[in-house]
Amino acid sequence: MASTAAAFQSLAELAHREYQAGDYENAERHCMQLWRQDPSNTGVLLLLSSIHFQCRRLDKSANFSTLAIKQNPLLAEAYSNLGNVYKERGQLSDALENYRHAVRLKPDFIDGYINLAAALVAAGDMEQAVQAYVSALQYNPDLYCVRSDLGNLLKALGRLDEAKVRHPRRRLLRPARSGVLLPSPSSPPLHFGSSMVKRGIVADGVRTAGCLFPPPSLQHPVVAFCCALEFYGTPRHYPK
Repeated sequence: MASTAAAFQSLAELAHREYQAGDYENAERHCMQLWRQDPSNTGVLLLLSSIHFQCRRLDKSANFSTLAIKQNPLLAEAYSNLGNVYKERGQLSDALENYRHAVRLKPDFIDGYINLAAALVAAGDMEQAVQAYVSALQYNPDLYCVRSDLGNLLKALGRLDEAKVRHPRRRLLRPARSGVLLPSPSSPPLHFGSSMVKRGIVADGVRTAGCLFPPPSLQHPVVAFCCALEFYGTPRHYPK
């Protein structure tokens, strides 16, 4: 019995490493072996949900999240994973419902607040997004990316004094192919700006995203916005 449990754990750890390395084919194969041995194992169900999400198999991802919830209705990570599927489908109300339920179940679920904030930004509810970021920082005030995203969101809302307090000293930047520096792809102004552009509100979208690029980082905000969209981020999924 002990050797069987050890073998199961060893295979589970291998599948998780494969997932982390982006080897989704082998991760799925090993997870299916584990699932056949223990269909009620929520850790395996969460990992299968995440694998299918990364492979854009959204129906399967949602199915394994739902199976995990049936096994444990209090599993916050499963609701968050399900919310990611709804968000990817553009079903923001369903995504928000699942994210909110996740953080109610697990009040210190930092990634749940981050996913909730991103969905609120996509829905245009900036004030609630601010509160979601603030909630995450209550549990870990040293999260650089969250402080950066919150600072950028406050700046986009024109709340500059608050942004100075919340924003870390050094903006999270990354090099683009053109050699310019770009903000974090999850920055709310980029997310909100892209949503406006998709709805045809191009000028407002460019202006919102452009607030992240102080002159002379780029010659034109449209260029800045298009470069930033190239690095657009993805939701936080479990297991990481």
